[in-house]
Amino acid sequence: MIIAIESSISTFKTVQFHRGLNIVLADTHPSSTDKQTRNSAGKTSLVDIIHFLLGSDCDQDSLFRSARLLEHSFYCTFEIEGDVFKVGRSGADPSKIFLIDSKPGIDGLSVRLDKNTGREYVSNTNWRVFLGHRMFGLPLSLRGTPYDESFTPTFRSMFSYFARRRDAGGFIRAEQQAEKQQRWDWQVNLSYLLGLDWQIPFEFQRIRTRERTLDELRKAAKSGAFGEMLGTVAELRPQVTIAETKTRKLREQLSRSRYSNPIVICHGERPSLKPRCKRSRNGRCRCMKRLNI
Repeated sequence: MIIAIESSISTFKTVQFHRGLNIVLADTHPSSTDKQTRNSAGKTSLVDIIHFLLGSDCDQDSLFRSARLLEHSFYCTFEIEGDVFKVGRSGADPSKIFLIDSKPGIDGLSVRLDKNTGREYVSNTNWRVFLGHRMFGLPLSLRGTPYDESFTPTFRSMFSYFARRRDAGGFIRAEQQAEKQQRWDWQVNLSYLLGLDWQIPFEFQRIRTRERTLDELRKAAKSGAFGEMLGTVAELRPQVTIAETKTRKLREQLSRSRYSNPIVICHGERPSLKPRCKRSRNGRCRCMKRLNI
């Protein structure tokens, strides 16, 4: 449960939440005209701040790395399974989630000390893993588990269903939390959220990936992309002809020498042109095999 959203920006109004249904609206004044609506009141920005504080990416083009917000921090106080946390994050150092007020020694949080400020923080990667474990039951350590692969459920993808963003097209289709969300992503994550076997769409995606790879190899073969490595048909044809000629000549030589130089192989001895073992009365060898080449 989110309890409050705050910021170091002086004009930012702290947003308080309570249990149950919360509706975010802009206050209106009795003297407001029809043109003074509740649009652009900051509702979309509030959702972006929640995502920012709960581990979203913060690329160079992110709103939180703009010149106006770069040096400011945002804070979130929330409760998970009875534990109350208050964390902070800024665009100037987005890889760190600072622990403002939290219970020490929480399982799953690899707490470090910032050398510049002396404050405790966790990496954004560790923060995502921790939230995925607490909110959705994902393992704290992915190594050696079915989740240690591509196309598996993730915290960020599942949480986005509970805080949909309009700019990302999160309200276009019910099964997608973003317009560009790939099919395997919504199939796997929704299956997990609904308690279904998420490994079924996971296996389907692995098959689709292999089929796509095979299609690309076929296209590359048709376009001659392997020519640099294997040679073109025109380059390989003379080599095949030369190899066939050598093979034919070798067969003819072997055919002419088939009865002139019989090779006798005795058990436990090397090949020899003369038999070295004893013969029986009828002149045949008892312990060797005769090979005519």
